[in-house]
Amino acid sequence: MNSEQLDFVIKDLHSRGILLDDLKDEIIDHVCSSVDEKMRCGQRFIEAYNEVITSFGSTEGLQETQKETVMLQNYFTVAFRNLKKQRFYTLINITGLAVGVASCLVIMLYVINEFSYDRHFTNYDRVYRLHAEIKFGDNHLRMAVTPAPLSETLQKDFPEVEAAARFWNTGTTIFRRTEDSFKEPYTVFADSSLFTVLDIPFVAGDPKTALKEPNTMVISKKTADKYFPGEQALGQTLTSNSGKS
Repeated sequence: MNSEQLDFVIKDLHSRGILLDDLKDEIIDHVCSSVDEKMRCGQRFIEAYNEVITSFGSTEGLQETQKETVMLQNYFTVAFRNLKKQRFYTLINITGLAVGVASCLVIMLYVINEFSYDRHFTNYDRVYRLHAEIKFGDNHLRMAVTPAPLSETLQKDFPEVEAAARFWNTGTTIFRRTEDSFKEPYTVFADSSLFTVLDIPFVAGDPKTALKEPNTMVISKKTADKYFPGEQALGQTLTSNSGKS
């Protein structure tokens, strides 16, 4: 678009009542870009210009756009003046809004985390952890500990209990392989039904038969790489300070 065509666009828009400087510059830029695009497709200037103006709804559409912009600018101007005039209340309102939004985000993240608990297990919606509630005198205790016979009793007396598994945290255990020894802070005894309740993926071995025999164990891949670097861990032997291997 040459300078004569640009002057024509500016004068025509001015005659249509587009008087606001900011809005006028924006509309001129949009109109000129659209006209240039149509002219590159082979249209003459006046045809391209009329088609672009028509897309606004002609003069009435341009004037309506100007009115809406004026109203929006007035809203922002009045709001900014009120905020500036009452700075103390503005500070309170903005601070309260920020605290409220931050609190909502924290609560939302907490709720999302709670609902995502154990979701990596296939049957997460059917897995439950039992706890004991003990009251004696003024003491009221809640513990994630239950009597060992409870597992068998639940499966016997409640048909809806398909499987149950017990854990016993043994604390720190020292394992040895030949001359090397390793201190493991987290070791547990567990029922062989553990892998029926929790579908933990196995790199090697069969979860259906794991832990069925005495003195057998299941270790993570990271632990296997530590004890048996470059070797197959399945079928190997470790000795613990409890005398079991």
